[in-house]
Parts: sequence; C-alpha cells; structure tokens
Amino acid sequence: MLYLGLLAGSGLLLAPVVASVIYLDATRRGMWDGRRPLLAGVVGLGSFAGFLVPYGFQEQLGYIYYIVLKPRPITVHPLEWVIVSIATGLLLSGVVGCAYLVGSRFRPPQSN
Repeated sequence: MLYLGLLAGSGLLLAPVVASVIYLDATRRGMWDGRRPLLAGVVGLGSFAGFLVPYGFQEQLGYIYYIVLKPRPITVHPLEWVIVSIATGLLLSGVVGCAYLVGSRFRPPQSN
C-alpha cells in the first residue's frame, strides 16, 4: 500500500506542474480559450496515469528491468524498485508532454 501511495503522491506532485506548463504554452501560442483547459487537463491526467502504470504492470516492468537491463545484480538496494517505478512514471509523463508538443506544433492552423 505504501508503494501505491508513493507512486500516486509523485504523480500528484508532478501532474499539476505539467498541466500548468501545457496551459501556459497553449496561452502563449494563442490557442482557443476552451481548448486550453481541456489540453492541460488531458495531459495532466496522462501524466498522473503514467505514475500508476508501474503499479499495474509490475511483472512486465520487473522483467524488463531485472532480466533485460540488469541481468546479474550484484546487490539490490531496498528502494531500487521504487526508484525504477518513479523513473518510469517520469519517463511516461515526459512522453505525454512531448506528444502534446509534437501534436500542437504540427497541427493545421486554426481559424478564428
């Protein structure tokens, strides 16, 4: 339960930051007023969900980390799995943010 709380807490700390950056970027780019909160909310929720993915896919992530990336561990720190999970959440949050950036840069110009 503590593991899920750490992941959710990390997501709750980072998701509003990501959402506000997206909102500020959409404002700076002059996007339609109704679209800005929607984009910020979707990207913020995606960022939060990215932190919960390691909890849902523990077996798959464990296989990738312990078998593929680190096949012969000499020693394992007790917090190593938590750090790997939070790093995965950060990576997925970055992917969601980059998807917004790429999608907003390569869209057709909007008509007002």
